[in-house]
Amino acid sequence: MVLSFMVIVMAALWGAGIVRRRLKLRQIRESVWAIVILVLGTTYCVCMLMQVQVPNPVDWITELYKPISKPITDWITEEME
Repeated sequence: MVLSFMVIVMAALWGAGIVRRRLKLRQIRESVWAIVILVLGTTYCVCMLMQVQVPNPVDWITELYKPISKPITDWITEEME
């Protein structure tokens, strides 16, 4: 628990540095992307430290692709016959 708290504190400090540096240069868009990636990475790191089962993103893509792939496959095989 202490280790995950340290990860969050370090990410917050790093994020504050990114925002302050980018705002001086008026690079808002890059700052938002950097913060989003930092939050995603920190969340993943804390989940791994707390031994939470994180699902595989490939499984999500497969589940989304299944309903789309069947009609396309049927259409392609129909065209070849």
